Amino acid sequence: MELINEGYKNGDPNAKPTFSQEKIDLWRQNSGQDPLKYPNSDWVSELFQNKISQNHNLSFTGGSEKIKFFGSYGLLNNPGVIEQATYKRHTGRINLEADVKPWLTLGANINGVVSKTDIGTNIIDDVFTFAGASTPGMVLRAPDGRFGSPSNPEENPQSNNVLHRLYAQRVILIKIALYPAFMES
Repeated sequence: MELINEGYKNGDPNAKPTFSQEKIDLWRQNSGQDPLKYPNSDWVSELFQNKISQNHNLSFTGGSEKIKFFGSYGLLNNPGVIEQATYKRHTGRINLEADVKPWLTLGANINGVVSKTDIGTNIIDDVFTFAGASTPGMVLRAPDGRFGSPSNPEENPQSNNVLHRLYAQRVILIKIALYPAFMES
C-alpha cells in the first residue's frame, strides 16, 4: 500500500494517496493473524511450483536374415512450472523391412505422436501480465478452493488473480471444444 501511494506521488506530487495511513496501520497490525482478511500474498512463491519432468524412451530391434524390425516408444510428461501448464506427449515408431526377393526389398515406416497441452502453456504471457496487475493484498486461493479478490475497498476491483485466469480459460476452451458435439446430438 505504501509503495502504491509512493508510486502515484512520484508520478504526480499532488496526487492523493490511494491508501490511508489508518488502513496501512490496520493492515500492519493484523498481518499474519488472519491471512484471509489481511493477506500478504507472495505471488511468485504461490504461483510457480517445483515439479519433476519425466522423459522415458524404449526401443527394440530384431529380425532374421530376411526380415528386420525396429520399434520405439517415448513418453514425455512435463507438469509445468505453473498450474494448468502441463504438457504430455506419447511418440511411437515402427520400421519393418523384408527381403522378398534378392532384387526386391519392401519396407514400411510408421510414426505417430499424441500430445496434450493444457491452456496455461498457451497464455503464459497472461500469467506475467496478470501477476503484474495483482496485489499482495489478495488471497490466491481460499481454503475452500475459491479464488480470491481484493479485500480492501481502496484496491482496484480489476486486480487480477492469475490462477482464476488460468482456470477460467480452461473452462471456456472445454466448452468451445464440446459445443459442436452438442449440436450434432
